[in-house]
Amino acid sequence: MEPTIEDVSKRMKVTLFSENQTDEVYKRYSIREKTLKNNIDRAMNSILEHVEKTENVKLNHWQTEKATRNVSNLSKYIEILFSKLNKESIIEYCDNSDKSLTDLTFDDDEFIFLVNSYYGNILLDIVWASDISVSDVINITHGKIDDKNLKRKLPKKVSEIKKNVLPFFKKIGINNELIDTINQSILCYNKKIHKGSGILLMVAIEGIVREFGERLMIKQEIKEAIQNKEYNSLDSFLRSIPWKEDIVITQDKFMFLTGNYTFTNLKQKEFLNENVSVNFKTRLDFLRRTFKEERNQVLHGEHIKNGQVWDLYRNFSALYEVYDTIKYYNENQ
Repeated sequence: MEPTIEDVSKRMKVTLFSENQTDEVYKRYSIREKTLKNNIDRAMNSILEHVEKTENVKLNHWQTEKATRNVSNLSKYIEILFSKLNKESIIEYCDNSDKSLTDLTFDDDEFIFLVNSYYGNILLDIVWASDISVSDVINITHGKIDDKNLKRKLPKKVSEIKKNVLPFFKKIGINNELIDTINQSILCYNKKIHKGSGILLMVAIEGIVREFGERLMIKQEIKEAIQNKEYNSLDSFLRSIPWKEDIVITQDKFMFLTGNYTFTNLKQKEFLNENVSVNFKTRLDFLRRTFKEERNQVLHGEHIKNGQVWDLYRNFSALYEVYDTIKYYNENQ
């Protein structure tokens, strides 16, 4: 039966293993108890954060869906931890674990806080970027952005786009106007005309996704009636077409791309390295979320501050993910 808030609160107040014991085995039990309680606290605080941050804010459909899913996942996590917060389970876990005293303080489900964070999963929505660092993700889950670190990444990212992305797009025959638009964006970036750089990138990304998507529809033998239908937005283009699940990625990549957390009985490291098949829409689903919202606000004159380090990092990262997706198809089909 699902535990109530009162059930959880009562058990949190009970000390199962005293911290004052000197016996090494007993210390392991105490550390495990503290870790379980600490993670229950963190999960509860994260749920409260979702409630507080969203109660007076108008969320769009995908944000509402993610907030609901995050709270559901965190609630389920609390249930799992609650079921482990008893003497028998703690003793069994510690006696059958080869973890050191230090390692016992790190729970295998740390990933759940990264994937179900309000800031990282709903507000900022950037953990899909392939070069995002662990420190960046942790900061973002707490609502902090390290502009200096992101700024340091930009020259390398831009250089990679010039060296690998643009020649690749040219090689596979992407429209020269779109390639030229990216070159103009890089020129603007180099001249510190950052607003112009961002707008040009957004235009190029949408054009490239549509152009390649139309080729992919033919390869995937999608019905002629669907192929000829007009999709006015990139959102509907990705969402409404029945793309085939022909891209293989790891579970950790899947969860960072989508924010969908999966509970499993397998050890976390083993599970995160398992493969999962996704389609074109799922691989580029981040384009339908914050990226789309920012794009619409910019083009309608509502986001006049566009051009900050954060915007540049997100837009160049989005272009790279589009390149990486198309490259995958080019190499595997």
